[in-house]
Amino acid sequence: MGFMKPDLPNVDPDTFVQKPLMERMRILTADWAENGLGTPYVIHAMYVGKLVFFYAILGITVATATSGLPAFWHVTEWWNQPIVYEKAVLWTVLLETIGVAGSWGPLMGKIKPKTGGILFWARPGTVKEPPWEWVPLTKGDRRTWFDVGLYLALLVSLAVALFSPGVHSDSLSKAVPANTSGLVNPALLVAPIVLLVLIGLRDKVVFLGARGDMFHWGVSLSRYGPWAGSLAVGMAGRG
Repeated sequence: MGFMKPDLPNVDPDTFVQKPLMERMRILTADWAENGLGTPYVIHAMYVGKLVFFYAILGITVATATSGLPAFWHVTEWWNQPIVYEKAVLWTVLLETIGVAGSWGPLMGKIKPKTGGILFWARPGTVKEPPWEWVPLTKGDRRTWFDVGLYLALLVSLAVALFSPGVHSDSLSKAVPANTSGLVNPALLVAPIVLLVLIGLRDKVVFLGARGDMFHWGVSLSRYGPWAGSLAVGMAGRG
């Protein structure tokens, strides 16, 4: 396997498709065990570049630029600002919900197209899977325009919270008088919290794809956690 050339199974495609199903499965399973997916190293390099430039650098740039902080290369000026980490969570949830973050690309089995997520979740008629059909108004295995509306509304609510400037925090300003970036406006986090729960009741795939099991609590704590202000003050105080 080279940088550009994949490591393909050693079979003749014309005769391979004529073999019985179980024989084909046996051959391909053995090849998978020995060689893995066989993707060329350029795919792995693409993932590294995506992680560094698209997720990390662009994410930090968005967080700092929308919070009145210096550019991302001035690390000492923003690393201890709580709003940067709040927006890092929002940036991650937004990318996951769109489908261009962790579950993207060939290593996730997505070849053409490389992006799933929004290409399916924003289309009525695609398959959905409600977790509990006994919950009222959640039955059905096909996505409706209502589901699409909830999904698009979630994307908009996350973007609004992410790109909006911070608001004043009394506890943060008391501990760090020089702080001017503040915190993400808690009122802007209500919509993402509620919408993610509603979507999860109608389709657990979107909820899990958005990593709601991991990040919903983080967004909720930023909004309702009684100790969120104390954590922010402690973080900023270490600078």
